[in-house]
Amino acid sequence: MWISLLSGSATLPKSLMKTHSLKLLTLICSLTLIPIFSLPSGNSASFAPYVPKAICRIEIDNAHYSTSMSRSEKTKYVKINARSVCNVIQSQVTLTVEIYKTGRFSPIFLGKFSTNPASRSSIGLIVKMNSAKLLRKNNRETTYYGVAYSKAIINGGWQYAGRTKPPLNIPLKCGT
Repeated sequence: MWISLLSGSATLPKSLMKTHSLKLLTLICSLTLIPIFSLPSGNSASFAPYVPKAICRIEIDNAHYSTSMSRSEKTKYVKINARSVCNVIQSQVTLTVEIYKTGRFSPIFLGKFSTNPASRSSIGLIVKMNSAKLLRKNNRETTYYGVAYSKAIINGGWQYAGRTKPPLNIPLKCGT
């Protein structure tokens, strides 16, 4: 019936046929255009809107097992990596990572690790902190997370990046 309305072979009065044809055409056009504008860009699995990243920012990873250290030292560590990323050169970067575990009533502070601002590795577009780690003592499931913040000289002045947490807190079979 819908196709017959468009082709004009329906047995409706001409005034109704024009009205129904126009409504049908509007419906078909709107149904074909909706999926185009509501799909996410790229191969994203969610429909969340794209949020651009800041020009200078702190990125911190989830807590994980250190596989390279377990191979070389035969001990197991929980590790949290962080990066200070900027589109201009940053110098004298002090990138600090604090490690916590979730406690029964409040978070428990376990350690604080910082980069040396005088080091050659504290200059550049990306400054990494890959040495924030804790020795594993048992197999008790524990949830760890890190908090990262930094200060650096960018364009001749001191800039401070606030406290940043990782996207997920994943429990690990690694008690301290």
